[in-house]
Amino acid sequence: MRRFVLLIVLGASVISTAACSYVTDFVIVNESDAPVIVRYEATDGPGTFVPSVTPAVVPAADLSEDGQQWTPIEFQVDEASRAVITRLNPGQALRIATMNHYSGHDNPNDAYKYQIRRITVSGNRGELDLAGDQARTSFTEVARTLYTLTYK
Repeated sequence: MRRFVLLIVLGASVISTAACSYVTDFVIVNESDAPVIVRYEATDGPGTFVPSVTPAVVPAADLSEDGQQWTPIEFQVDEASRAVITRLNPGQALRIATMNHYSGHDNPNDAYKYQIRRITVSGNRGELDLAGDQARTSFTEVARTLYTLTYK
């Protein structure tokens, strides 16, 4: 009997933990009519720089709070500035970061854990350059699992 109760408690614990678990994607959307160059710099860290999330794309029309089937994209790394550089075509959405349990822009713990210090998007309609806290708070919440930044 004791073993049975233990299994029930363990099962309930696993279910309750899984129900509250989510990952938030930070995504740049290219709504312009031409390709753009996206460059983003990670915060400082130990060792050789490797992006914490492999840059990947999906058609912007397919973005959903239920998740995406991301396709990895070619990118370059500038190790000296800890930057990722890639090209984003019109109508595409680029995932540049993910965070577990992101609760919003006002949470200081989330601000501390966010790993991007600068984002630059360059295209035929000018340059969008976001540094420091703007590189996080300029994203718009679509759902708790999806924040987007749009270049028009």
